Amino acid sequence: MALLEAESNITNKYKTLSFYQGDLLVTFSRALKTRVKGKILIKVNRDLRVVASAPKYVSNKDVIEAVRERLDWIQEQLQKFSKLAPLQTPKQFCNGELHPYLGIDYPINIIETPPNKILLTENTIEIHSKNTDANKIESLMDAWYKTEAKKLFDSRVNELLPKTFWATKKPSISIRTMKSRWGSCSTSGSIRLNSQLIKTPLACIDYVILHELCHIAEMNHSPRFYHLLDQVMPEWRGVKKELDKLGHGIL
Repeated sequence: MALLEAESNITNKYKTLSFYQGDLLVTFSRALKTRVKGKILIKVNRDLRVVASAPKYVSNKDVIEAVRERLDWIQEQLQKFSKLAPLQTPKQFCNGELHPYLGIDYPINIIETPPNKILLTENTIEIHSKNTDANKIESLMDAWYKTEAKKLFDSRVNELLPKTFWATKKPSISIRTMKSRWGSCSTSGSIRLNSQLIKTPLACIDYVILHELCHIAEMNHSPRFYHLLDQVMPEWRGVKKELDKLGHGIL
């Protein structure tokens, strides 16, 4: 198959690469710098840009092959993002602004007083801080979301683990803020969960945890993987649909 390289489109960080899949011309960006060694990472952005990141020593041919192998997944992501609502206006972190927690939108109530702390009340997210600058409030809320996520996700893993008979022991769980994934599972069985999940309903959190627990037994999205997921969460399709709708306003 023909290989086209648009050398004129090289920037400091990206190079445009293209190839034909049948009659379809596929164009994507190759990131020329990456902190990930030995891997080719492919990401589909909300603005429908496809970016493949790889170490410098990986050839363009190998990067193109990696994109070709994941073309079905890429097209699925592009289709999903094209149906989403436009990106929302960035949060201002001011009094009365709505912020989600476990699927419920709470207005934030900023109180100018030390020490720094956040309290979830029946009707508001109450933020105490001597510094009420928007950047400071955002930083406090990010830290609070991560703390809440760590506590709740660990509890949910303990609750859900008995359903997964193939998992003989509790996996290592880490919490990170990710821009395009709700969770991931390594080949060693370690699970990474997106702290932003704490903003979604409990059923969505359980779905992502069970999804990653199923990957301990089956790393690919094979029929066996979905059979396991059907066993532990028969209603997962509806929950995933809800999570996909929420994603554009959270990630």
